[in-house]
Amino acid sequence: MLDFLIRTNFLQHFIFTLRDDDPLLQAMLEPTPDSLNALFIFEAKMTLFLRISQTKLGAESLLASGLLDVLSDCRFIDFRFEEDFSMGSFHYSSLFFFFPPWVNSHFFVDRC
Repeated sequence: MLDFLIRTNFLQHFIFTLRDDDPLLQAMLEPTPDSLNALFIFEAKMTLFLRISQTKLGAESLLASGLLDVLSDCRFIDFRFEEDFSMGSFHYSSLFFFFPPWVNSHFFVDRC
């Protein structure tokens, strides 16, 4: 499968589309995002990249295709959701303050 992805240039295409996803992923940090599709697509791409990177050839292919360069250019990675935590009561541990409230309510309901 990796040979096919490299030969047809799909691997590099998947990597370069991360740049196109950057504004959509930045919008995910709003209190009420329009859609979660960008998050799910990003997770799927990163899962594919992680799976590919488990072999030496795969890791070398990801590096040669510019994955680290593209990820370092993505601005959403540097963003943090900010909210005035003194304005309400939160029952989550401090670990969950890194996520926007809509992520906490979607994934971590009644787990803390």
